[in-house]
Amino acid sequence: MSEPAASSPEGLHFLDPPEVLRRADELVAVYQAAFLPPPYRKAPEAVAAFQRSLRVHINDLGFRLVAAFQAGQAVGFAYGRVCLPGQWWRNAVAGPLRARGLELWLADSYHLVELAVHPSAQGRGLGSALHDRLLASPPQSRALLSTLDADTVAGHLYRRRGWQPLLSGFHFPGVPRPYRIMGLHLPLAPAARTVSDRPAHHES
Repeated sequence: MSEPAASSPEGLHFLDPPEVLRRADELVAVYQAAFLPPPYRKAPEAVAAFQRSLRVHINDLGFRLVAAFQAGQAVGFAYGRVCLPGQWWRNAVAGPLRARGLELWLADSYHLVELAVHPSAQGRGLGSALHDRLLASPPQSRALLSTLDADTVAGHLYRRRGWQPLLSGFHFPGVPRPYRIMGLHLPLAPAARTVSDRPAHHES
């Protein structure tokens, strides 16, 4: 059963793992639509990889997914998990972060894995609302994410909400395009929670 966001005008709901599975096709459709336009241009293989990852991540410690709905259909979502040794993403960024003396970011951290809003629902602040709702209550003291290392709406949103760049021009194994690794101190600052930005696509 989902947890209703009774006080939220955006229609945000936390979904538990069984409901995530029931709505997996909706979430994949949002992801595909959000990342089809430039600068992302996600290939079908990347969409399929997201679908597989989502089904695995629902079993991870601290998994939380919040979705935005219109007329009963998902139009945006954000999800994360506790960042732990052994995870592919954490293993990839750990060495470069340690090499730059940034290993503290690996301790007690939460990984914002994905954030996406369907193009039909963009321009209404849903990206900001999803971001803030997801990160309002994790017990960790910091958060990490990766986003395309380019001038994107997502990048602007994260900077306005206090995220700081940790690594630029970072390449994940087997991924040709460069990414930016960013960190955020939690809990969210009050100023960040009140800023209204355009919605964003986040790419992990």
